[in-house]
Amino acid sequence: MKKHILASLVIAALSASAFALPQSSVQSSAAPLVAEGGADRVGVNRVAADGAERVGANRIAADGADRVGANRVAADGADRVGANRIAADGADRVGANRIAADGADRVGANRVAADGADRVGVNRIAADGADRVGANRVAADGADRVGINRIAADGADRVGASRIG
Repeated sequence: MKKHILASLVIAALSASAFALPQSSVQSSAAPLVAEGGADRVGVNRVAADGAERVGANRIAADGADRVGANRVAADGADRVGANRIAADGADRVGANRIAADGADRVGANRVAADGADRVGVNRIAADGADRVGANRVAADGADRVGINRIAADGADRVGASRIG
């Protein structure tokens, strides 16, 4: 009988501590949570350690630049989103008037290379100004290398019945 009483006391002690509700402290529930640096990181007014508000409707980056919403601005202040997307150097790289960093228009009907030579369209011109496409294909040195009268760069006829060595 003593064994039964002793066993029931041990079981009662173990079950009481196992099923007991946790004690809530008055201090922990009443005081707001504050981070080590003193910045409030919880609740409605969540603020980052450096003081910049990073949450909510007015989300601001640490350097103060607004990176969200309709007026999304990059850290350097250049607008990189929307219809007037601007690159960091100020050149417009998107849209109908796409401009390269050096200011040359590289898209559209008047596609121009960085050196100003027109390399697209019917009058495709090479960088040195020689026409290399079409019926009058001309080499850079001006010698005609295509068609019936194919001429080599040095002027010798290398094709046809009158091939000259």
